[in-house]
Amino acid sequence: MQELRSKAVIICGTTASGKSSFAIDYALKNNGEIINIDSLQIYKELPIVTASPTKEDLKKVPHHLFNFIDGKDEFSVGKYLSLAKETADEIISRGKLPVFVGGSGFYISAVLNGLHELPEADIKIRNKVSKMTNEEIAKELEKNTPEVLQKININDRQRLSRAYEYFLQEGKSFLSAKENKRLGALPYDFEIICVSRPKDEINERIEQRIYQMLDDGMEQEIKNFLSLNIPEQRTISKADGVQSFKKYFDGLITKQEAIQEMIFKSKHYAKRQRTWYKHQLPENTIRKELIG
Repeated sequence: MQELRSKAVIICGTTASGKSSFAIDYALKNNGEIINIDSLQIYKELPIVTASPTKEDLKKVPHHLFNFIDGKDEFSVGKYLSLAKETADEIISRGKLPVFVGGSGFYISAVLNGLHELPEADIKIRNKVSKMTNEEIAKELEKNTPEVLQKININDRQRLSRAYEYFLQEGKSFLSAKENKRLGALPYDFEIICVSRPKDEINERIEQRIYQMLDDGMEQEIKNFLSLNIPEQRTISKADGVQSFKKYFDGLITKQEAIQEMIFKSKHYAKRQRTWYKHQLPENTIRKELIG
């Protein structure tokens, strides 16, 4: 007899798609509570930059695993899986529905499929790899472990970097990580809803949101963050806008150039997300296009 599994929902979508507002409405209608499944919104220091829930959002429905990790600390998807399960189980125990919300393909994949437990990254190796372009990393993988490159999209920076770090650290193919203990997928009956909008509308919403972030105090937030001297290789330091505004503060580019660079990077990120959702989400995913 098949074990009856508790229901949970994943709501995903590109940056500026409106998934967060959609998720709040969904949670309110379905007795749900929201769990973060975004790799940047877990950090404390950049709530505006990462478009974390506002105070008004938090009043509408309970939110979990948002803005609770210090940017200087390393945080792994393995740790996230453990915390996410603990949080979802607690929500279910109260008779409510866990509603996971976010745009990070790597986190979504881990929740649905699990992942192989990898050794802690060597910080010197990570620093070296962080300075390389995707093309340079792909060239090294092609030379040393070509079978790995066939499994990874060259635009998937996180997996690409981790694969090369693993080779430099362990001296063998990333695929050999299959020999390691596997961290399990979360044991729920997931319904997946992927919200989207027409590309032109997403691009327009990205521009509007970035200018709204500026009105909300994003420039000072980034300035405060940079004063903490958190290393550039830390995940939170890679949030769109941080390095662009750093160049502005250093006098290398104008403020308008920093804004335009942030807009460009955000649009490119949305494009990568669309590609990932198209090819990596399960066939039974509910596809819902929002307009207006």
